[in-house]
Amino acid sequence: MQFVQPYVHSIGSHESCGCGFRSQQLGLEGFDVVADVLPLLPALFEDERSEFLAEQRSRERLHALVRAALRGGDVEVFSCWAGDETQAPAVVKDVSPDYFAAHLDPLEEGAKYRIRRER
Repeated sequence: MQFVQPYVHSIGSHESCGCGFRSQQLGLEGFDVVADVLPLLPALFEDERSEFLAEQRSRERLHALVRAALRGGDVEVFSCWAGDETQAPAVVKDVSPDYFAAHLDPLEEGAKYRIRRER
């Protein structure tokens, strides 16, 4: 069974898919966490800065959604291409809700993330 939680929702970023949760170019430049990029924002070109800020808003909305869902119990997030929802996860990771807003590429393809509600 793919999910153990009783409700399943499909979510997307500002791009209507999962692509907008990741800052691919900054990842290619060796950055992994948002905190390392924030001091560099003034040095980015306007279009790079705008793209990063849109991606960060999507990550923060995902973070807020996970935190809100935790009020009802544990949460699972499965990252996949449309149509691959029934595929077994390639990896399962236990993370905190903050993980989603803190990383430039928080959703690995085929990964299932488990977030436990604090007891």
